[in-house]
Amino acid sequence: MPDLPGTKVQEFTTGVIVSTKDGAVVVPDRYMDAVERNGGLAVFGPATRSESRTSYDAGLRVVTFEKGWVYWSRLGGSRAVYGDIFRTWSPKGVRVKLQEPLSDPYTTDDGTSYQEFAGGSIIRFADVKNMHLGARGRVRGRRAVLREM
Repeated sequence: MPDLPGTKVQEFTTGVIVSTKDGAVVVPDRYMDAVERNGGLAVFGPATRSESRTSYDAGLRVVTFEKGWVYWSRLGGSRAVYGDIFRTWSPKGVRVKLQEPLSDPYTTDDGTSYQEFAGGSIIRFADVKNMHLGARGRVRGRRAVLREM
């Protein structure tokens, strides 16, 4: 696993320690599996917060990175949110409504990105610069939100 500029990664049997000038974060293998599956630390950036429980589900854990988050549960395994979908999902009002990802992002042959969440989905169509947020229920009084990227 190559280091990022300004970041050192030390591997252990059950995970890694990601160190920057701001400190070090322990990242268990169950999270690093999702990071590596989706492009590595080059895509996610350094870890910013160690494993913690979510406030709404005691069995759901999360590790945050500079450019993405990885969730883990015993039943669902690890699932990552990153890239354009992460930037659309990360504002608190959207994140609270959509909650955790149910899978990693999926990209079709034409470049359209899609990810399903517990409370809805986000789609980035390849031929437009907008993201489509489809939520179950309402987000800020709207059924769907288009966001310029």
